[in-house]
Amino acid sequence: MNPDNKFPFSPRGYYLLLFWAQRLPPAAIYDRLFPGVDDVVLPRPLPGTPQMWLDAVAGNDSRAWKDATLILGGITESDKLDVHPFIAALSHPDGDVVFWSLCALGRMGEPAKIALSSLKTVLKHPEFGNRCQAINVLRELAIEDEDIQNSIAAMLEDTNPFVRADAVRALASAKPMHAPMVAKIQKLLSDPDEDVRHYAARCLDLNEPESEPDP
Repeated sequence: MNPDNKFPFSPRGYYLLLFWAQRLPPAAIYDRLFPGVDDVVLPRPLPGTPQMWLDAVAGNDSRAWKDATLILGGITESDKLDVHPFIAALSHPDGDVVFWSLCALGRMGEPAKIALSSLKTVLKHPEFGNRCQAINVLRELAIEDEDIQNSIAAMLEDTNPFVRADAVRALASAKPMHAPMVAKIQKLLSDPDEDVRHYAARCLDLNEPESEPDP
């Protein structure tokens, strides 16, 4: 994608419909609105630049904010965007900017893996929503990496139940889990939050070694 300098843009209806259709259950609704949508390529180039989108998120123009978030939520790896503006924005004082930078990085695929060390710092962000999103992006980009698994496992002790639940769900994708990690998740079977207990039990079931067939 080669962003131009026109922002905000006017033909927002398509993006708005696609954005919400992707997020509204059931899947049948999405399929009816966008048959064969997996093959759809959004009109390019998108207006503006990554820095303009991030500035719009931090600004006070509600229309520009909506336009920017629609763009950031629809980025794909094929857009070949520069990841560095989004990496730099992970330390932005505005939590919204951090959140949408995380969203963008999570959709950028392989190029975003250079951001792994910066993404791990967001696990300590004061806003629990950004900690959750950082967990999800790290899972998307590199759950097979043992260091990433350990960083996510540390979030099992977070004070917020949403963060603990997201950490458990992320680790369910890490196979096989090593013994210390399994022990941490087993402790969550008695977590005060019902959802955390549910995801802990499910994670342990998914990672249970298959029994060998009887001879």
